Amino acid sequence: MRVAVRGRAPSGFSAALELASGPGSGFVETSAFIAGGYHLGVERGRWGCFAGVEVGAGFVARSLDGGGTAWSPLVGGAPHAGVTLRLGGRAALALEAAVAILWARDGRVDSAAILPGGRLGLFVDL
Repeated sequence: MRVAVRGRAPSGFSAALELASGPGSGFVETSAFIAGGYHLGVERGRWGCFAGVEVGAGFVARSLDGGGTAWSPLVGGAPHAGVTLRLGGRAALALEAAVAILWARDGRVDSAAILPGGRLGLFVDL
């Protein structure tokens, strides 16, 4: 789940909180990540497009089926780009692609991950 805030203007600052949880083979993994960033955008009529970057930090906790929990800090960022369609009033539909680049430390081992992804969401002007 992602909850983000940003201004009504096509360009500006943003802040987001991402929470996720799901089972794996022998464990359940839960993550939380908070990020902030900036995006540039343009709007023409009902359509708009934007591109930007977010950086942030968080953690991943892994609860093992046999007992015990391990956790790792996360640091990273994601360039992103997308299009919006203003639905009327204060609402807009957005389709976005991002490539998260994350660093994690598991015990004494550092690792990096490149995670491409996308999301479809609803923007509501505050």
